[in-house]
Amino acid sequence: MKLLVVESPNKARKLWSFLKRLTTDDWQVSATCGHFVDLPRRNMGIDPKTLGASYVFTNKKAWNSLLATARQAEEVYLGTDPDREGEAIAWFALVMLQGSGVSVPIFRARFQAITPSIVLEAIKSHDSVDLSLVESQVARRSLDRLVGYSLSRPLCRSLGSGRLSVGRVQSYALHLVATRTREIEDFKSVEHWRCLAGLKAKVGLAGPWYEEEAFVTDHHAAIDADNKGERFGLALTQGENPLSRNPAPPFTTAAMLQTACHVLRVDSGKVMSAAQSLFENGLITYHRTDSVSITPGAAKELHQLAQKFGVARPSMVVIPLKGAHEGIRPTHPSEHTPSNVQSRGLPKKLYGLIWARAVAFQCIPLEVLTQKLSLVDSEGTYPELVTHGGKVTEVGWAKIAKVCSLPYPAYTDLSAYTTSTVASTSIDHGWTPPLRHYSQTTLIGDLERNGVGRPSTYASIIGVLLARKYVRAAGNVLVATTRGCMVNHQLTRCLPDLVSAEFTATMEGDLDRIADDSLVCAHTIVGRYHAWVAEASDAFTKPTPPVCPECKEPLSLIVPFKGTEPFAKCDPCNIFYSIKTGRNRILRFKAKQVPHTSCKSCKKPLTHTSGKYGKYFLCKGCGSTQTVA
Repeated sequence: MKLLVVESPNKARKLWSFLKRLTTDDWQVSATCGHFVDLPRRNMGIDPKTLGASYVFTNKKAWNSLLATARQAEEVYLGTDPDREGEAIAWFALVMLQGSGVSVPIFRARFQAITPSIVLEAIKSHDSVDLSLVESQVARRSLDRLVGYSLSRPLCRSLGSGRLSVGRVQSYALHLVATRTREIEDFKSVEHWRCLAGLKAKVGLAGPWYEEEAFVTDHHAAIDADNKGERFGLALTQGENPLSRNPAPPFTTAAMLQTACHVLRVDSGKVMSAAQSLFENGLITYHRTDSVSITPGAAKELHQLAQKFGVARPSMVVIPLKGAHEGIRPTHPSEHTPSNVQSRGLPKKLYGLIWARAVAFQCIPLEVLTQKLSLVDSEGTYPELVTHGGKVTEVGWAKIAKVCSLPYPAYTDLSAYTTSTVASTSIDHGWTPPLRHYSQTTLIGDLERNGVGRPSTYASIIGVLLARKYVRAAGNVLVATTRGCMVNHQLTRCLPDLVSAEFTATMEGDLDRIADDSLVCAHTIVGRYHAWVAEASDAFTKPTPPVCPECKEPLSLIVPFKGTEPFAKCDPCNIFYSIKTGRNRILRFKAKQVPHTSCKSCKKPLTHTSGKYGKYFLCKGCGSTQTVA
C-alpha cells in the first residue's frame, strides 16, 4: 500500500477518487486537517533566551490516524500545499513519522493543481522537503509570536484594557485605515463651482473647477440666459496614434483578491474560501501565489480558446517559471467554461473572473483613438468646456472581458456629437470631497505596493481587524473605530517603527530571503528582531489624560474588556463621556454625555466597577448591573 498525505479531507477524497481509478497500486490518502502540530495557543511558545520554539499537538486524532496508516504503508508521499505552510506541515510529518518508528521511504510530492496528470507526474518526480521554506515559515511564526505576545501586554497596561493586541502586519494595516479615517474627519471642504453644458445628444461637458468666489452669480445668470448656445462652437480633437491597452497576466493572489472584492462585492475572506473550494475540486491551479508564470501546455490551450473568440495573438504567450508556482488559471479551460463549470454561487462567479483573465492574456491589445470634444465661446467670455472619449479601433481582449464581467476600460465615441447643438448651460455648485475610506480592495493594494505581509495572509489580517473591533465595515468601506484609533495613536506615539512601511517591509524582506536561501539561518533573523522587541516593550507610556470640563480634574480612560467603544469617567462628578480620537490629542469630547449614568430601575447614580468578566456598571441602590455599552 502507498500513502499520500494532504491537509484537507475534501482534497483527500478528490485525490483518492482518481488514484484508485487510474493506477494499479493500492492507495490510501490521509488528511492532517491543517497543522496537527503548532505553537501553543495560550502562551508564546518561544523561549526568550534561546529563541527555541515549543510545539504541541493541535489535532491528536488526525496524527494518530496518520501514524496508524503510515505503519501499514510501503511508501509515503507528502502532498501538502506547495508553499511555506504546506512545506512546514510536510516537514513535521516527516520528522514525527521517522521519530515514531516508521522506516519506509518518505518522499515529497508537489502539485500545482489537483488533476490526474499533474498529480501522477508529481508523484513520479518526487523530491525531498525544502528546508529553506521550512526555515522561513518557522522564522515568520516565531517573529509573529514575539511581536504579538511581547508588545500586546504593555499596550494593554498603558491603555487599561486586557483585550488589545499588536501584530507585525496587523498594526501597519490598522495604521493605514486609522490614518485615512482621521484625515477624512479633519478634512475641510472648499467651495467650488463647475461650468456644465448639455447637448441634445445627451453628452455632458464638464469644465474646470473654480475655487471660492472666482465664479460669481452674474456669470450664472448670463450663461442661463444664453442657453440656446448660439455663441458656442463644437470642436473635436482626435489622437493620431492609437492607444494600446494590453491585457493583464493571470491572477496572483493579491490581484485576485482586489478584483473579486471590487467586482463581486464580497469580503476577502469569502474570496479565499471560494478559491480554496475551486482548487480542491481541481478547477484552478494553486491560489496562494505571487507568480504570473504560465507553462507552454496551459498557454497553448488558452490560446486556442482565444482563437475561437477571434481576438487571439499571432502566437501564444508563455511566461517562464521563476519558482515553483504558476499564476492562478483554470486547469481545463476548454472543458470547464464559466457557463458549464460544476460550481454555484461565489465559486462560480470567481471562476468566471479567473477564466476570463487567463484567456484574455492570450488576446491582442485593446486599441483606441483618444478624443477631446471642446465647447468654445466665440466671444471668449466663458472658459472652454471639454469632455474626453475615444474611438475603439480594435476591441481585443475586452471582447472576453465583457462576457465574464472582468473590468476593462470603456470609451465613448464622440464623433457623432460634432453636429449637436447646446441644449442648456449651467453652473454646478459643490464642495470638494475628502479622500475615500479604504475598502478591502484598496487596503490590499496598498499593503502589496508597500511590500508588507504576504498576499495569502491579507484576508486573515483584515478578519483580525474586524474581529478585534479595530475597524468596522460600513458598506464596502473600512472605517476605524474609536478603539482602533486609540490603539493606532498609542503605537504611533510609542512605537513608530512598528507602523512604518519601510521598517515592516524590511522585516518582510529578511523573512523572504530565508526562503530564497540567501540567509540560511532563521535563528539569526529572529534574534536580530528579538532585541528590538525587548526594547520596544519598555517604550509604552500612559497617554496624558484630558480634564473634565466641569471640575477640571483628570479623567479616567476606560477601554471595556469586551468590544464596546472606549469612554472616559470623571470620578468626582460621576459623569461618563463618550470620546473619539483627534490628531494631536488622544481624546476629544462629543457634545453630550453617555447615557446610563443613572440606574434604569431606581434612578440612583451608577458606579463603575470590574469583575471576572470585565468592567460594568453597578447600582448600589438596588444592586442591579448594566453592561458597559
